[in-house]
Amino acid sequence: MKGNRNIRKKYPIFVIILSTIVTYLPYFKNTFGIDTSTMIMDQRQMLEGYLSQGRFGIVWLYDILIHHYNNQLVPFIAIPLLAISGIYCYFIINKYDNKSSNFVTMLFTIAFINNPVVYSQLYFKMQTLPMIIGLICILLGMHLSLSEVRSWAKIIFISLLFAFSILIYQVFVFFIFTMMLFCLLIFKDKRQDILRAMLPSWLIAGVIYGLVYKLSALMIYYSTYGNETYMMWTQLGTVGGLQKVGAVVIAILAIAYAALVILTILRYRTGAKIDGLLLVLLLGSILTFNMAFGNIKAAPRVYLGTFSVVFAGIVYSFAKKGKEFKYLSVALTIVSMILTFSLSQKANASYANDVVLMYDVVAFATQNKILTPAEKETNLVFIGQSQVGNQGIIHKLQDIFITGATRTSFFQFDPPLTSVRPYDFLKIHGHDFKIPDQELRAKAAVMYSELPDYPNHQSMTFETETKTIIVKLSN
Repeated sequence: MKGNRNIRKKYPIFVIILSTIVTYLPYFKNTFGIDTSTMIMDQRQMLEGYLSQGRFGIVWLYDILIHHYNNQLVPFIAIPLLAISGIYCYFIINKYDNKSSNFVTMLFTIAFINNPVVYSQLYFKMQTLPMIIGLICILLGMHLSLSEVRSWAKIIFISLLFAFSILIYQVFVFFIFTMMLFCLLIFKDKRQDILRAMLPSWLIAGVIYGLVYKLSALMIYYSTYGNETYMMWTQLGTVGGLQKVGAVVIAILAIAYAALVILTILRYRTGAKIDGLLLVLLLGSILTFNMAFGNIKAAPRVYLGTFSVVFAGIVYSFAKKGKEFKYLSVALTIVSMILTFSLSQKANASYANDVVLMYDVVAFATQNKILTPAEKETNLVFIGQSQVGNQGIIHKLQDIFITGATRTSFFQFDPPLTSVRPYDFLKIHGHDFKIPDQELRAKAAVMYSELPDYPNHQSMTFETETKTIIVKLSN
């Protein structure tokens, strides 16, 4: 009997580990994501980029722990750490929620760490380890908030944990808020402890980040990328009509959400039931990023923990309702794992397509007697963006999740007449073609627009006068 009890206690841990490894199995392949080549060639350049985006924690972790980035090693550290994070999450919920079975808590954990939005962030391998460390910081803060200890030292420590996670990636601020709502909903007898610890710690963490950001502004020139990409409130005069309508809808939702928060606080203070309101707030928290920035089409990766908590919370709620709903929660979890696995496979396939394209370009150069070091004197112009492996609705949906921008390919990601990513990718593989100036690129795009699209064998041509290889990918 004692042996059976031990098995019942330990089997969720084995299942969490196994499900994580299986879900992210394709991730172990040494493939390059967007900017990986730049990270390998010049780590400091990438870190300066992170600093310019206010992601100070990533830079600190690299400066202290990772002096030479190794892309191949990342999955062998990241996936075990992710599994450990899942086990820790399982332990926290299992300890403080006496009304849920081990099975229900296990399902929550698996859905929490094995979903497509988590993978959309892991795809960028050079920031994977810091992101998981940020996740662990939030789980530690959650655990401390649920503990019986009551002191200012506890709040200070939780504040530092939350602040460091936000310094790694700013959207963790929304993750912490959603996690706080989840804790308030699930751990009813701990609500006072949660509010006394998590709420002030979250607010203090935000202040700490703001101070670091302002002080760093004295030494760092901040990129406008974040504001230009996400902050729609300041761009309403320049965006199209549909985006303006979307921003108005988001504004109405933000006002309604703020009113609901105030109503929940007032009802809680009077001792009235707030479970229904908390549930609505939890579900609505998935849009907190949109409400903060007025953005109706944010990249999936920015939702990260917010999506994970809400999605896993839905699985958790279904699993507790009865046998039929338990089957539904299992089905949702399995579908999430399959979709995540398929996204990782998709990224690998896209990388393989890029490698083939690179070899085709090199083979064409060889046929025209352009060999190293002659490559350095030869211009290479890409017209359009590669469409190989991206036909069909399923691939288009996968593309949305993988990068949260367009597609996975270096030959698909940026406007081809300005991008340097394909050249970095070629260079890291030993092929150092000359990056043409803007005028030459634009001229070639017009002159050779009638070439057939790659992979047609006539999609490449060589212009001897300007020493330029032209590769027609698409219109």
